[in-house]
Amino acid sequence: MTTNNISIVIQHATIIQPTFHIPIKMDKLNQQALTVLLSQGTTAAVKHMFTHETTGQQLTYAEMRERYG
Repeated sequence: MTTNNISIVIQHATIIQPTFHIPIKMDKLNQQALTVLLSQGTTAAVKHMFTHETTGQQLTYAEMRERYG
């Protein structure tokens, strides 16, 4: 019985930051939410969308839907 050992050596790795274009026709709240989604992920975007933009208070589901559709 033969065992094959495989070794992988990474000599050089480059991390590429994704770039994205925010549509100009979106309102400011939706632009900000999309930016958070693309740069920080889903959990951060949901937290952002359920937080009032000026007071920092938690929004109800209805209030969030009123702002973001």
